[in-house]
Amino acid sequence: ISLNGYSEEMPLQLRVGKFSYDEYTLTVAYDDGSTKEIALQEDMISETDKLKFYQEGKNHITIFYHGAETSVEINVLRNKFSENIQLNDFTATYNGSKFTVEVEGDIPGGTKILYPQGNTFQQAGTYDMTAILQCDGYVTKTLSAKVVIEKTVYDVTNAQLYDETVVYDRDSHSLFVKGKPME
Repeated sequence: ISLNGYSEEMPLQLRVGKFSYDEYTLTVAYDDGSTKEIALQEDMISETDKLKFYQEGKNHITIFYHGAETSVEINVLRNKFSENIQLNDFTATYNGSKFTVEVEGDIPGGTKILYPQGNTFQQAGTYDMTAILQCDGYVTKTLSAKVVIEKTVYDVTNAQLYDETVVYDRDSHSLFVKGKPME
């Protein structure tokens, strides 16, 4: 038996955990010289060899069919995170609230996202932030973004500070700015 599309010079390139049986066929050669093409089935590979689809690097698997077998070299590569996973720049105006910036997109289950500088911001300023995505079977991905919290501009055109005269009475007294409240 032989796996169609496979040669010893070019091992199968697979992503960790991403082996699709329906993409492959076998050619079976019989003693009478006839051949038959059949679909590769999951039960043609041992459970031990199926685990190799999850092990990064070069491995050999054996395919069995009615007492015959063939060995195939596979090269298992780590998956890459989708390009739609992003950490976008963020701009807001200071209002006393905390702003949280997070990675967005189709994030695979089990992914750990680390924010070395944190991902919550409150004070006015410009911050560089980083997100590191880690997941078994995936190449680690690092994303960067700029966070800008702009200072609030207050309208003080109607504010006034009035003089006040008080008679000494041992109490403390204060002056206040009076004007139109902020909207």
